[in-house]
Formats: sequence, C-alpha cells, structure tokens
Amino acid sequence: MNKKRLELTDVDLMIFDMDGVIYIGAEPIQHAVESVKKYYNLNKKIAFFTNNSTLTGQAYIKKLDCMSINCHLEQIYTSSTVSSKAITEQYGEKSMAFVVGEEGLIKSLENNNIQILNNRYNTDEIIKNNEIRCDFVVAGLDRRLTYEKLAAATQLINRGAEFYATNDDSSLPHKYGFLPGAGAVVSAISVASGRSPLKTFGKPSPEGIMQILDFYKVPAHKAVMIGDRPETDILCAKNAGISSVLVLTGVTSEKDICSIPQNLFPDIIINNLAEL
Repeated sequence: MNKKRLELTDVDLMIFDMDGVIYIGAEPIQHAVESVKKYYNLNKKIAFFTNNSTLTGQAYIKKLDCMSINCHLEQIYTSSTVSSKAITEQYGEKSMAFVVGEEGLIKSLENNNIQILNNRYNTDEIIKNNEIRCDFVVAGLDRRLTYEKLAAATQLINRGAEFYATNDDSSLPHKYGFLPGAGAVVSAISVASGRSPLKTFGKPSPEGIMQILDFYKVPAHKAVMIGDRPETDILCAKNAGISSVLVLTGVTSEKDICSIPQNLFPDIIINNLAEL
C-alpha cells in the first residue's frame, strides 16, 4: 500500500461507498463497523453513497442498523435518490416518468412528487397506444426486467421521452460472483432505441457528491470518498474535486493495483478501513 496518510484532522466529511466497503451482501466487512464508529466519535460528518438503485433509504438504514451502524435518512445517498433530486430540479414536480427499475427508484421519484406512468398503464397498453407518452424514461437495475418493459421504454423514447440512467455499473458483487448490473439494462434500452442516456447520475458522475457537499455545507477540500472501485468511486471523487481512498475489501484486490490507469489512481490505498 502507498505510504501517504490521510490526515483526518483535515477532513470534515467522509463519504463511504457501501457494498465492498462496509459489507458484502448481508455480512459486514472486518474492521468496517468499528472504524465507522470511531469516525463518529471523532465528530466526522458521515454519508453513505451507493450506486445501487434498488433499495430505499429506509432499507439501507435498516441494513446498517443490523450491523450496529446507526445513521439517519439524510445520510443515505443512492443513485436513485441522486437521480430523482436532479430530475425534479430540471422537470419540476408532477412530471411523468416511466421507470425501468425497482422499489428504490420508484419510491425516490414518488418522494419528489414525480408521477409514475407504470402505475397508470400496463406495458401492453403502453406498447400498443401511440397516444401514451411521458416526460422521461429512467432506468436502473431491474431484476424483474421483461421484454415487454424494454419494449415499452423503447416506444416511449421513440415518442419523444428523454432517457436517463441511475448508473451504468456493468456488474454487482454477489455471494455467487458478479451478476449483471444496471449498465446491462441501460445498454439494452440504448441499443433498442438508438439513444444513449442524456445523463447518468450515479458514480462516476460528480452529481451525488455535489449534492452531499451542498447538504453538509462542506468545501470539497474537506471531504473524502472511500470506495472499492476505481472506475466509479475514485473517478467520482476526482470529478467532484475531493480526496479519494481505495480500500481493497471489495472489487479491487492488491493484484489489481498495477493495472489501475493513472487517471483512476486514488490518493490513498488501504487494505481495510482500520488502516485509514
């Protein structure tokens, strides 16, 4: 690991990725829980930021609580909450969305008073009725994805709906290995419609970190992002102008370090959170 140390006295805000940093699946990673508690005791502001769009903020609070990590809803940022906030600021409340995604994305949009086309019509009606339209289609990971849902999204985009993505992660870690991520869903819609998303809001876009910095009123030089993926977590930190720490408890292992491109190389590399 590199010898440079991050001076915690210079950091006011710590932003943690979750899967691969705090836990893998339902199991906390060694040293993660006690490390987060230590940072709380040091009066650090802490936010949790995941690209996973499937769960609600309340679900993440419950998951962390089961690992003895206490947090509040305002500390949880997902690609769904980040997307919904940004979209609402652009389109305003009461705009209409078609969602290719799960509960986390649907609830986040509804919490921002976005209307959900899926609640009004089934996919067959949307496909067959050229008069059914919406303001935008937003896609994330959808583990109940059907051909009909892809067809409906494609039809709506062809009828003029804008296209957005929560994130474009190609895979997600699972106890059985790596499974298809949101990027696989987004790519299917892109290929079918011939349109790429106007914007992808999750990491490595700086959108989420900028929302976090704004909420906590912390300048960029006082914040750090801790993650396990150079192409998302570390690049996101760089895009937002904050410090970055790569922890080797998730996707990236020690053997991968030499192959990390220079533009994705973190400020600090640690084996686990206890080393920070």
